[in-house]
Amino acid sequence: NPELIRFDEVVAGLTAKGQPFEVNTVQLAGVEYRNFATLPANLGQYFLVMLQHAQKDFVVYLDERYTFTQGYQHSCEFGAALVRRFGLAKGDRVAILSRNNPQWLMGFIGTTSVGAVAVPMNAWWTTEELDYGFADCGARLVVADRARVERLVPIIKKHGLQIISIDDCSGLGVEHTPFAELLQDFAGAGMPEVQVSLEDHATIMYTSGSTGHPKGALSSHRGVLSALYSWMCLGVATKVTGTQETRAEGLPPVALVTIPLFHCTASHSAFMLSLVVGRKMVIMHKWD
Repeated sequence: NPELIRFDEVVAGLTAKGQPFEVNTVQLAGVEYRNFATLPANLGQYFLVMLQHAQKDFVVYLDERYTFTQGYQHSCEFGAALVRRFGLAKGDRVAILSRNNPQWLMGFIGTTSVGAVAVPMNAWWTTEELDYGFADCGARLVVADRARVERLVPIIKKHGLQIISIDDCSGLGVEHTPFAELLQDFAGAGMPEVQVSLEDHATIMYTSGSTGHPKGALSSHRGVLSALYSWMCLGVATKVTGTQETRAEGLPPVALVTIPLFHCTASHSAFMLSLVVGRKMVIMHKWD
């Protein structure tokens, strides 16, 4: 197939020495892997790409709208709160347990940028399943919306959970710190500087548990970034070879996010890949 041969040639060019997606090899725990030589130092460095899109729309959700600059600044404020208010250290786990919303995104960016491990939890899990998840991952801090906080009530004391509430959690009889209050208290803060390497842990994402308990799959900063770079490389190669119709020029890239962010299909390809191309994310409150 001439198209495939041409595609392979373009990929070989893009991954050659000195090119944007240069590939070399690295030794990790005694095993040799192919590696993108141009990866950022960590996810925190990758997220700085948001500032290149400045006043473009970053995310739209119900009546909330944030530019890329605002989204990154709020992520910095959240990261500062994690370190200065909650005393989080590198490697500590932060659970994100919520329906899709802008605070989910900011929570993820802030958490991984300060070297903590983001634990996106299945928003459909029952109290019993959440009990297992917190025992398994060891997170003591959880960013959650009201519906999820209600399910956490019976296990908060057991796991010593501290709740950062995304929406109104009054009347639940639970101690919580509103997300918005943290952004206010740390308004204008820069992202705390933490030494984070590509081998450091970045995320724990859970399998569906169809054959037993869900399993927490650990990813490193290198692992997440390698996935993003492989898709970027394929995207560029596809455009160069013209093997896919391109959208009309002049239309800004926009994604309607209909899939749950706690799964890597949304967190990686819909969310994190949007940052590099300046793609606006429109988050549905509920599937329609």
